Amino acid sequence: MGWWKKTNFNIFINNLPEKWNTYYEPFVGGGALLIELYKKNLIEDAVISDINIDIYNLYISIREYPFELINLFKEIKFKNNLKDYYETRKELNLDKIDKIPDLKRATLLIYLNRHCYNGLYRVNRKGEFNTPFGKYKNVSLPSSENILELNKLFKKIVILNEDFEIAVSNAKKGDFVYLDLP
Repeated sequence: MGWWKKTNFNIFINNLPEKWNTYYEPFVGGGALLIELYKKNLIEDAVISDINIDIYNLYISIREYPFELINLFKEIKFKNNLKDYYETRKELNLDKIDKIPDLKRATLLIYLNRHCYNGLYRVNRKGEFNTPFGKYKNVSLPSSENILELNKLFKKIVILNEDFEIAVSNAKKGDFVYLDLP
């Protein structure tokens, strides 16, 4: 889910269709290609989806409540240590999502993503986030500018929490469907 990390997308960018109507990404996850296309001004119309309710909640929270999310980062004193990481992970797992958007849960997820091993989103059979601590020396959370830039993108597109078949059901000839399978 490392949507603010730098990644080399030359292989994708060099093999894009010359033009397309709507961009579809039904397994959006961290949205790395979506964001790269947006940064290159190649996204006019898009439909993204992920069946992971936490990812959906995060994206809806950024779209609908960016300033509240930014303020939550300031209020919650995140630290880069084992104890705080596992306490935050426990809090996320105890606090099952029951409403959309859940801003605190979105904030906890971002913290965990930036501090966990390789930015991996992994759950056990009970559906509990169980990725271990990453032990990074220099960890940064997304800046206010990053959140506000994502807010601009997410306001332009449709964000779904649907199975991939439903998410791409309106795709037609001339659309670009990117299937990055889980």
